[in-house]
Amino acid sequence: MKFHYNRDVFDIIWSGLSGVLPDPYFMDTTNSPYSKELYWMLALQTQEKSVGGSLLSPEINHEDLRLPVKSWTEISGCSVTVDDCEHAYIGIHGEGYVYESCIICKSSLEFISRQGTVFDIKWQGKCDDMEKEIPFFLFGKLPFKGIRVEGTEKDNDDTILERFSKYLDPSEFIQHPLKRFNECYMDGVYMATAFFEPKPSL
Repeated sequence: MKFHYNRDVFDIIWSGLSGVLPDPYFMDTTNSPYSKELYWMLALQTQEKSVGGSLLSPEINHEDLRLPVKSWTEISGCSVTVDDCEHAYIGIHGEGYVYESCIICKSSLEFISRQGTVFDIKWQGKCDDMEKEIPFFLFGKLPFKGIRVEGTEKDNDDTILERFSKYLDPSEFIQHPLKRFNECYMDGVYMATAFFEPKPSL
């Protein structure tokens, strides 16, 4: 799998698609302006190589994908097109780092097909990098890692499952036990998280 950035081509050493369901306790107690809804994240990292005398290892991600699915298998066939530079500059269409931090201002992302938990994707567009619109392109395989459900010590496996079930079919996942972190919020409530692993046999 290769990542094409302008005239340069980089080997991709890691890529993944995952989902996040934010902690409603945190969102409510901090009056967060962000949505409590499930969102999807796509990320990739490339192998370092020398370009023009500099060592570069571009990374690119989209941390606010909204995919209208009730089953993760329905992601196959979905597409997300962006041609909205005004909103791109607050980072909602994806961002990366090549020569410096850059923002994706235009892109077309297609989930073409699926084999097990791996999607074939095509993602192309332009990044605003050093005040220039630089084209990027990749075509290859993207593994689906699973869904992270964020919560607190006040949660348990049942409350986590109830929240998760509002967005996706739990029968398509393996639910891992809730884990409490050592970190806590300002009011002393400890953070926790649970992971839902996709079943590869679907």
